[in-house]
Amino acid sequence: MERPAVSVLTPTYNRAHILHRVYDSLERQSVKDFEWIVVDDGSTDDTPALVARWQAEADFPITFYRYSNNRGQTATLNTGRMLVSGEYAFRLDSDDALLDDAMEMIAHWRSATGADAKPDICGLAFRCVDEAGGLVGKARGSESLPEVVLQATNREARYRYGMTFDFVRVMKTERFQEQGFDELTNSENAPPVIYWNRFSDRYETIFVDRPIRRYYRNDGEARLSDKASRTAVKWPRGNYLRALTILNEDVDWLRHNPKVFLNAARKITRLGLHIGRSPGRQFRDLAHTRARMLWAVGAPGGFVGYIRDRLHGRCAPKADPDISAWGPAAPPEDPVLRPPPDRFGRVD
Repeated sequence: MERPAVSVLTPTYNRAHILHRVYDSLERQSVKDFEWIVVDDGSTDDTPALVARWQAEADFPITFYRYSNNRGQTATLNTGRMLVSGEYAFRLDSDDALLDDAMEMIAHWRSATGADAKPDICGLAFRCVDEAGGLVGKARGSESLPEVVLQATNREARYRYGMTFDFVRVMKTERFQEQGFDELTNSENAPPVIYWNRFSDRYETIFVDRPIRRYYRNDGEARLSDKASRTAVKWPRGNYLRALTILNEDVDWLRHNPKVFLNAARKITRLGLHIGRSPGRQFRDLAHTRARMLWAVGAPGGFVGYIRDRLHGRCAPKADPDISAWGPAAPPEDPVLRPPPDRFGRVD
């Protein structure tokens, strides 16, 4: 098998009831120059049997990798990114789907933008639509980007252009494998803003105002985590690190979107108190004077948010005082790699 044009990476955990959305959408692609990598993050449902059946019948190669412990989404992505073999790679969540012409769109815009030949470009980013077909997100109050094709860093996209879209980032595989996502212990998710900030320092992305993914707002099944979310603060350490990143690294963009920075300042106080970081420790976590000034402005609102959480019974476990001890996730236990069937050969 020659190297595929695209690798689709899907982390999954107990999504056997809805994983067919991804598979069915891949089956509908008219361009089949791709592979599907499924990484099972310790599922206890019948995901392995389901994927085995698809491996036997699909007209595109499927690689399945699983382990017995649940390690969290970013750890799963770090495992999966080293298994992809395509020229480009992207993540597709286990409860979503591709639009029928997604692979055609990727091939067209790779050619139209000349992305392959641009070393300063890490990849392309496409839009998403919701279940009803409406575009997800806005840019400075508009549903559309300023241009059909816009080349920018991640920080420029967020602050200068005000993009709040949920993008599909189709990355050159060499860039995708260049660095890892931040991992946290206890399966907690670390928001990827830190990852994208690192790329923003070195590469630009070509943002394309065309959708290729259908985004579903629920997975069709009531989950224990839905009930837990009413009493637990979501991703307290991960969102604390995200807020620190915004104040410590992005403050030069303050004038473009002050609300983002004030919200981050409030989160540092609110989440810091939840995880046991005193105001003095929060102050020391901030890297420079401007970040500390913003934190001081947001602290009263963050304190009010913390009190409101506690009055509603919402809480979070205390975190280790040493942030470096928050990760990485535990290594995979009992890992099993199931490659595509022999009829697809092997990538050269």
